[in-house]
Amino acid sequence: MIVFNNAFVYIHHPKTGGTFVTEMLRKIALGDDGINILELPELKHAGIKKIPSLSRNLPIVTNVRNVFEHYVSRYTFRWWADPVYSKKMFDMDKVLKIYPDFPDLTFSEFLHLFNKWSLRGTIPEKKAKALTTRKIGYNSWVLTRLTNDNPRKLLSELDTIDDDILNQKFKNIHFLKTENLNSDLFGLLQHYGIKDEKTRPILDALPILPQKGGRGKRKMTWNKYFSEDDIKFILERDRLYFRLFPDMVP
Repeated sequence: MIVFNNAFVYIHHPKTGGTFVTEMLRKIALGDDGINILELPELKHAGIKKIPSLSRNLPIVTNVRNVFEHYVSRYTFRWWADPVYSKKMFDMDKVLKIYPDFPDLTFSEFLHLFNKWSLRGTIPEKKAKALTTRKIGYNSWVLTRLTNDNPRKLLSELDTIDDDILNQKFKNIHFLKTENLNSDLFGLLQHYGIKDEKTRPILDALPILPQKGGRGKRKMTWNKYFSEDDIKFILERDRLYFRLFPDMVP
C-alpha cells in the first residue's frame, strides 16, 4: 500500500502488476523533492480498511486483471505450492484427502481448490459456508476484500442488485488494467498533474516479473489452460468481475 503525494492511495492487488506500479511511483518520488510517498510495506496487500486514518478520504487506485489470465498467473508462479505457505493458506488435512498428489495439480484441480472455501485454513467456518452457498469465486472475494468496507454484505447482495447499483459500489475505485498498465498508469499520473518528463518513461518501461515460476519460454495464453467446463465454472463463480468488466467475458 502506498499513499502517493497525498493525492491517492494505491492498493497492491496480488498478481496484477502491482510491483511495477510500486516501482514506478518510487522512481517518480525519488526524482522530485516536491513529490512524496508514504509506503506501508507491512500492509503490502491490505485493503481499504487498513488505510491510515489521515488518508481515508483519498481516492483509491488498484489494478484489475483479466480473470482467466489471473488464475493462470497464480497457477504457474506456484507460490501456493510452497509447504510453509500452503499450511498457512489451506487446511492441509482436508486438501490431501481430496488432492492426494498436492502440490502436483492439474490446472482444473487448482481452479477448484482455490474456489473451495471449506479447504481454507484462514477463513472462519461460518464465512466459508456463506461463500460456498453463494458460489463466490476467489477473484471476486479478493477484489471486494481490497476495495470495500463491508465485502460480506456486498457479496450477499450480489445476485439481488442490478448492474447500475453494483457499479455504484465501486465508483470511488480507479482501476488500472494489467493488460494496459503502462498507458493506464501514465494517464492516471497525468490526471494528478505529474509532469510529462516524469511520467513519459513509464510508457516504455518493461514489466517487472517475479524471479521464480512463470509460464516458461512458450508463454501460453490463458485459453490453452482452460477447458470449456473450467470457463463455465469461472464465469459463474466470478460473475462479479464479469458484471463490472463485461469485456473480460470470452
